[in-house]
Amino acid sequence: MNALRRHGPWLALLAIAVAAWPPQWYPEGMRLALTRAFGAAGYRPLPASRAAADAEPEPYCPPDASGWRAAQTIDGVAIAAAPTCVADNPYLVAAAVLGTNNVSAATLAASGLTRDAVEKGRDLDGDGDPDEIHIRLEIAELNGASPIEDTPVTC
Repeated sequence: MNALRRHGPWLALLAIAVAAWPPQWYPEGMRLALTRAFGAAGYRPLPASRAAADAEPEPYCPPDASGWRAAQTIDGVAIAAAPTCVADNPYLVAAAVLGTNNVSAATLAASGLTRDAVEKGRDLDGDGDPDEIHIRLEIAELNGASPIEDTPVTC
């Protein structure tokens, strides 16, 4: 009787653990023996199918609210029409072609670049295009952290 008092709670806990153990985790031989002793589980059919909701698909190409896809000339730079759905910022294109030091303040503001982001300098070989180009990069993210925001930049 003393042994039952001492080991009884542990044996009860072990019996509950064995009963609650998922059958898929039993070794195959034990599963077969349990199936022979207690029988196989009854057949459960799949649940009935539900009809798919009639969802309206999103448009393939969103409307061009900014007008960036149209052909335009900005600060003397002719930008062709963009056949793609999401076109590049034409002000950024003009600022990169001419150099941020050679565009108007309105174009620079619309491009989102700083005055010294792409500086185009002297024409060294006389062919009409600048040969000195200085590009300055602003680090907005380093290893998922931003000096501008307190929240993580990447997910």
